[in-house]
Amino acid sequence: MQNIKKIEDLKAYHNQKQQIEMAETKLAKALLTDMNDLKLLYDIFIYVEEMPTERLDIYEYKKMFMVIAFLFFAPQVLAGQKIPYGMRGPLKNVLEVCDGFVSRSKKDKIFLYSENERFRETIDAIYDKMYVLLQAQGKL
Repeated sequence: MQNIKKIEDLKAYHNQKQQIEMAETKLAKALLTDMNDLKLLYDIFIYVEEMPTERLDIYEYKKMFMVIAFLFFAPQVLAGQKIPYGMRGPLKNVLEVCDGFVSRSKKDKIFLYSENERFRETIDAIYDKMYVLLQAQGKL
């Protein structure tokens, strides 16, 4: 009888796993997939959120854009997963930063996005404006 219970439990776990995987796939689906659109996204970001003039502020500004880029191109990164293959280089090029900038900046901004409500609200407001502009351009 215990074997029957184990099999029933195993079936239930398998079913739950399938449901979770389907939900994850749906939530992690990128709105943009063509890395050539990364430059357009950055241009829209600059339009929506004026670039600061101070050097340190510019780096924070670029880090903010990284979070926006992850929201559009790879939302799973904000859940702690790795940056998808083929995204790091174009992101580095668009931001005109050194090789390690993207990797080093990713963790602190993702942490900030998940833990700091004010930062998250700022990013989400910028994202919403950009979303509308991308829709108007037929990109979404």
